[in-house]
Amino acid sequence: MERRVLVVDDNDDVRELLIHILRAEGLSPFGAADAVSALAILNSNPMDLILLDVMMPGISGVELLLKIRATESAYQNIPIAMITALSAHEEVARAIEAGASTYLVKPFRGADIRNLLARVFEGSIEIKERI
Repeated sequence: MERRVLVVDDNDDVRELLIHILRAEGLSPFGAADAVSALAILNSNPMDLILLDVMMPGISGVELLLKIRATESAYQNIPIAMITALSAHEEVARAIEAGASTYLVKPFRGADIRNLLARVFEGSIEIKERI
């Protein structure tokens, strides 16, 4: 079965780079530039992983994470990796508290993405239990 990954990032270059890397790894990536588009994709496509930018205009990545985790759906327990710049430490801490599985710091390399994918799909990243 083909694994599906949703990439949510308002930066076109970052989103396209991630999609390119994911495709090269044999995954089926979907891209969204904002929270509204991401939710529309999630409502019609089952995903195995979400890569979610922390800082986005409008609904932030953390707010979207909270929406995803709050719904009564299959996405309550999906691995979500937050993508962040080094300057967003407080937001990353908030995201982890809200149920993010892990995070990836920009700038990243292809090897960083491959390592993240291996950890997620081999089960070494634990999904935090909802309290």
